[in-house]
Amino acid sequence: MAMAVIGILTCLVCWLKQTNKMSTQLFSLTILASLYGLFMFHAFSFAHHPAQPDYFEEKCYLERQLRAQNRDMSKLENLGGERCITLYIAGLLQPNNLESGDAVQKTIDHYQLSRQMLAVSTHTHQHYGSSSGYLLSETADYRNLFVDVLNKSHISGKKLIDKEGNRQKTDLPLYRVYQITSTGYVMGMIDKFTFGRFSKTGLLDPKLFDLWVEDPSWNARIYRVKEPMPHVYLSYRWQWLDSQEKAIQAIVDAEKSGFDPWKETLLEIGNLKPGELRQPDVSPPPASSAELNENSPNQMNIETTSAIPALLVLTDHYYPGWVASVDGNATPILRANAVLRAVFVPAGKHQVQFKYEPRSLTLALAISIAASIILLAVAIVTVLMDKRRYFSS
Repeated sequence: MAMAVIGILTCLVCWLKQTNKMSTQLFSLTILASLYGLFMFHAFSFAHHPAQPDYFEEKCYLERQLRAQNRDMSKLENLGGERCITLYIAGLLQPNNLESGDAVQKTIDHYQLSRQMLAVSTHTHQHYGSSSGYLLSETADYRNLFVDVLNKSHISGKKLIDKEGNRQKTDLPLYRVYQITSTGYVMGMIDKFTFGRFSKTGLLDPKLFDLWVEDPSWNARIYRVKEPMPHVYLSYRWQWLDSQEKAIQAIVDAEKSGFDPWKETLLEIGNLKPGELRQPDVSPPPASSAELNENSPNQMNIETTSAIPALLVLTDHYYPGWVASVDGNATPILRANAVLRAVFVPAGKHQVQFKYEPRSLTLALAISIAASIILLAVAIVTVLMDKRRYFSS
């Protein structure tokens, strides 16, 4: 209502100005006053404190559930450990027990619920890894892959019909994406609200996911992903593919392709030479280890030990600007499992480092230094010329 009134008044003021019944100065002051009034209206229409004072003090819902069941928190709290993801289809449906007749209280409850249910924006604050956002950049290729496998799963409301008219749902591709991204926990809703109606969210395949929390009071389900990949690991079997699209297709059609990250890694050939495409015939793999010793937004240090050459897989996103080295020697980064990073390491014990050094940053720095030098030179020349004119006059 208020917005409609302001819109009508604005149109009236514009008409008065157009018909020369209002001066330009009065018109400008009226428009500025209207904008100021609009901002003030919004400021006082909503709760001044839309979150409780302990908004960042109380532990999130997932952490409380984990601790209540005596789960090992070290894997989740370590940024080099397992990740978690929140699946809220069509927004967050607030449970009935948090509904209140008071609009201000509803706002507070909703903000607090979003915080407690571990929205993406809270992952960093809680020091948890996320399957999207921080630690795993959500670029278009990753997002498209995730949406494709999510739409095929039982948790999605999208209908998939084959040529015979049968509904086709499978959670295996979604499970493979969670495996390759080291996702250990999945949170979702019991009830969802889409297209103006309430419905139950489907259950994920118990062969692939353990449903260990179902809490109607919070409208929440928490699944444990079975056998997620470690954040860093050594692989001894890989399959070369001509393009990223073929790797994505192998994951989306995991039932047909038989892709299993524990058995092999999908690698994009890229610019590698034929001699670099060999792989050892190892069965079973020898004793080996890959340990993440340093993990920061711009640098990762990993120590590997292996009796034979191996492929080191890092379940972070393949993203432009990252460079890698083995014992200080530069080495190419390969695109592994469609969206992740990998490098080859020789036999023995080695130090592998990933650093974020984008060329765009280096170029920008070079341009800035050059511009500064030019400006300094122009300033010096200008001062000298002014002095020469002064003395010559």
